[in-house]
Amino acid sequence: MRYLLLIAAILLVPYNLLPVSVCGAILLLICSIYLLKIEKSLIVNKYIFYSILFLNVIAMLSLIYSKNINLFFDGFITYLAILMFYLLFTNLHMPKVLDYFTYIISISTFIFIIFQGLILNKRIDGTFGYANTYGLLLLIGLYMNEIRAEQKLKSSIQWVLILGILFTESRNTFIYLFIFALICYFAEYKEKNYRIAINFFTTIIFYGLVKYFGLGTAFVIPVFYIPLYYFYDKSSAKIKKQISLFFAIAIIISLSLLVFGKFNFNTRVSNISLNSGSLQERFIYYEDCFQSIIKNPLGDGINSFVYKQYKGQSAFYDIKYIHNSLLQVCYDLGILGLAVFIFIFIYGLYIILKLKKDRLKVLKLAMFLTIYFHSLLDFDFSFTSIFIIVVMIMSFSDKSNSFTIGNSVKVSMISLGLIVSVYILIINSLTFLGNLYAKNDINKSITFYRANKAITIKNPDVYVLMAQVYRNNNMYQGCLANLKLAEQVNNEDPRIKMNIAFTYERLGDIENTIKYFDIVLDCEKYYYQIYQKYYVYLDNAYKKTNDYKYKTEINNLKDIYYKNFNRLNKRAVFLKNQLNGNFDYTVNQ
Repeated sequence: MRYLLLIAAILLVPYNLLPVSVCGAILLLICSIYLLKIEKSLIVNKYIFYSILFLNVIAMLSLIYSKNINLFFDGFITYLAILMFYLLFTNLHMPKVLDYFTYIISISTFIFIIFQGLILNKRIDGTFGYANTYGLLLLIGLYMNEIRAEQKLKSSIQWVLILGILFTESRNTFIYLFIFALICYFAEYKEKNYRIAINFFTTIIFYGLVKYFGLGTAFVIPVFYIPLYYFYDKSSAKIKKQISLFFAIAIIISLSLLVFGKFNFNTRVSNISLNSGSLQERFIYYEDCFQSIIKNPLGDGINSFVYKQYKGQSAFYDIKYIHNSLLQVCYDLGILGLAVFIFIFIYGLYIILKLKKDRLKVLKLAMFLTIYFHSLLDFDFSFTSIFIIVVMIMSFSDKSNSFTIGNSVKVSMISLGLIVSVYILIINSLTFLGNLYAKNDINKSITFYRANKAITIKNPDVYVLMAQVYRNNNMYQGCLANLKLAEQVNNEDPRIKMNIAFTYERLGDIENTIKYFDIVLDCEKYYYQIYQKYYVYLDNAYKKTNDYKYKTEINNLKDIYYKNFNRLNKRAVFLKNQLNGNFDYTVNQ
């Protein structure tokens, strides 16, 4: 039972409710407590340990050029957590960890299927709040279920997790699910056990019927399933083989029905195309990000893409992550950080390929590659839990090149883990309390924000939050003063400058309003709403004053619009909310 809290925390920490840094801090705190309970010396693989340690050093150095401490901690907590969890997992009993992992993920998935998938009729995303990464987690659970030695409930767990992936409706994950099914089918074919074919078929049918006929179907289907599985278990090897071939064909037919039927799954799968908006948008991220990396090969700081993306955009988008793990690491930590990240991946492959048992080697290799390849189109590694699972796989796969970590180093690292996790929880608690009192008690709210400011550096967010409190109470001078302080801390965030422009507008300062609109427009060249708001402001100013200079400003705005429209990335035609060839239509829509 001592593994229950640990594994449950990794799988169920609520990313959908709490900030990423808080989730990471909770995991780091739990890990540090577990490490305290280990009295013996820690034995680790020196190459893995030092590479993760070096990655942490690079991450800490990136604070020098980071301009937002909260965004920094969102990423840094992950790097520190994987170091601590690697120390922990190398000293835990693998079979028990795998059993707890599969039981917890299957039970929680079953609950999420019922609540999110059947009752709410939405894509299930667990506690991650992002269906694609949750789908990857379920896929990892399928591999873990195959790897573990315990055979009890293996088929039932497989059925639930496959169904869960279908309910995520993640196109990326579904491709890797099909690869998993093929691996299992051929592995079971040699062992004359073909249950994967039945599970795959029945989950597809279950999903399709529930989506088409509604929730009531879920209570009827077991009447068909239970006799089917009973008949299969009682059949001879020859009959089982014939049944598996039948279901392999049935899978193709049922998949065709899903794709061409009237389901949301159909819409998502049919949109798998190089010309789909989501894929073309990712290509634009990658192109813009690559150009930024060329300009700043040492990195821009952890998660600085959030506010720096606008300056280097070739089309409009507004995202937090780059949707590619390699580019994200390189953008954050530079080419040196990327080199270490790739080394960890390559060394992980190396230690898995050294395994002697072929079946175990194939499953672990497929799982390891799936995680990394899946992250090439998503931001899976931004979730601390996914990166923790990667080091868990590595720690269970190799005991060579080991060395012992002394007690003094162990105590130092545990102390660091406790200090960082508690610190992050404190600053986020102060922010939470400030937000809590923002509407009802201005003084208390400001007090909590100021306490946050007093114990942090490079924290523009706390000034923005105080500005919001003043603005909501029509205290625009106080709002402006705090926004100016936020701008001093982070002068690269156009969102702060946009709020300054709006505040000057409220104060009736025309000159400074125009000044900041121009500053924002120089950064966010392709955001059509900036043109709309700026045009409305200039047009109203002209109507009130009849001053022709505002007409001149409108003409200048129009020239800038067409200049930027002609520079728009060619892929933008596949995306929504982009500039079009008609200025008048854009500003008046």
